[in-house]
Amino acid sequence: MPTPFTPYSPTLPPSINYALLLLMQEAVAPATPEEERGQLDLNRALAFDLLHRHFESRTHERARAIIKEAWERQAPFCLYLRNFGLGGVNTEPFDNEEEMSVPGAHNVLTIASMADVRLQIALAKHVAARVPVVGVENPSYDSRGGNTLPKLSLSDATWRGVVRRLIAAAECIILFYDRPSAGVSIELDMIRRARRQPATVVVLPSGELSAGLEFVNSIREQAADVLTSGLDEPISFDKPGESNEVKIEGPPDFPVSVRWDESARAVRRLKDAIGRLPPQRGHVRFSKRAPAPRAPRPLKGLSEWAEVSSTTYGILAADEITKGDLNRAEDLLAARIAVSFWGDDLAARSDTFLWLGYVQLCEGKLQYAVENMERALDILERSSPDAAYRSGMLRDMSSDLEQFREHRRVRALLKRISRLPSGSKARPNKAPEK
Repeated sequence: MPTPFTPYSPTLPPSINYALLLLMQEAVAPATPEEERGQLDLNRALAFDLLHRHFESRTHERARAIIKEAWERQAPFCLYLRNFGLGGVNTEPFDNEEEMSVPGAHNVLTIASMADVRLQIALAKHVAARVPVVGVENPSYDSRGGNTLPKLSLSDATWRGVVRRLIAAAECIILFYDRPSAGVSIELDMIRRARRQPATVVVLPSGELSAGLEFVNSIREQAADVLTSGLDEPISFDKPGESNEVKIEGPPDFPVSVRWDESARAVRRLKDAIGRLPPQRGHVRFSKRAPAPRAPRPLKGLSEWAEVSSTTYGILAADEITKGDLNRAEDLLAARIAVSFWGDDLAARSDTFLWLGYVQLCEGKLQYAVENMERALDILERSSPDAAYRSGMLRDMSSDLEQFREHRRVRALLKRISRLPSGSKARPNKAPEK
């Protein structure tokens, strides 16, 4: 087994780190009794779905593509900024010996509000259809669903410079604001220095949304106090009524603001406010080169550990397949998948999902096998440098899938396999390759 080590990536949200750690710890634990494998398989499939969708959303790449096209064509785009407190917020790390503690992990509680996500969905549906909208990802946690906005993943060292250039060039700026914060104050000053207040729409929560945000903030404050003083303190979940609405006011020197309560009427008000902004063609200052920041990468030490662990888990899994212990092989492959996420190793991830699908097909777990082969294809179709080799493996496996052609997802999977570039036929009967 790899050297005992509790991995943690500062470039990933704590909740994602936690999900990966649980996935790996469960995989390398003593073999799960056969009668409990069904629940383990379901839990693992749910974890794979969450992690695959998060990492394969390509939100950073989609945002970069919009910015690149805007610069090349001098075309309009909108910039979405907000107080991250309207979405996910992390507590300070805490120590405890209770059940929620994972030994060696960074104990951080993420408390999320859906207000930011719902506004993103509204903007994606009603504004981005006419003018592309890009944002900046919340490092605490940001939904990467396909119906949210594409967002840049920026480090502490780069976000100010990138946002400053986007503020100067954006056709319009949409600022979701409920209270002052350090980041929002910096962005407001950037807008002022660029004289972009007339091009900015300040969105202010109102009605039940305002009361709901106050409720979420009270829970956050209580949770922080409890973690500081001890986990035995009670937390009050009494939700305030609409009478507790706080009248939120925006910065006084920003002339355009909209009250937002998530209703259809509020959507119309937002669209009308954006449509009434004065023409901005005269102001646009596209610099010579478009901002093209790289998404934060895993730290060197973590990448090196992930590379060694990936090779080790692959060899061990292949040995278990040879011995016929497919349950244990599944466990080791699941650990290798977790490691591939930490190390941001697409080739290892696609390879391992493919192997896992093959093992599950041999065990008769058709649904799980198809899901994992689909995940492997998602990666192979867009980025794997050795897609031809793995497509050969997939084509060889397709003969085993033919008997299930009546299954709609199997037919779709076989069609995707047939479109891959041809490669050598090679049933996976050796150690997964790095």
